[in-house]
Amino acid sequence: MKKKLIKDIERETSETAPGFLHVLNSLCLKSYGKKCIDLLLLDPEKLINIVSNYTNNIMETKTIIKLLFIKPLLSAINEECDLDQWTELFICDPNTFKEEISGLMKNKLDLNTLRTS
Repeated sequence: MKKKLIKDIERETSETAPGFLHVLNSLCLKSYGKKCIDLLLLDPEKLINIVSNYTNNIMETKTIIKLLFIKPLLSAINEECDLDQWTELFICDPNTFKEEISGLMKNKLDLNTLRTS
């Protein structure tokens, strides 16, 4: 499920802003040795650092995080939530964001496992 999730997020992000994910991935790989989506799921604070250093503007950072990462992530796990609320959580408390998203992903994985059994 995780590989499919990552592919779904990458696809939606690439459709939303063609070429931009490639630019951000280059920055993430250079700085942390991981792609953006990996940082989104495993170390969100590092993704915030990359995007905020790229934009130097908190509103642009929030918009990029919201539209290119939070929206595709929630869409990929079929979760209808308040994008602004998740974006604020991501920016203000990345560790709690990571825990909450991990819990949602685990619940979806458990449901999918039950359905295929």
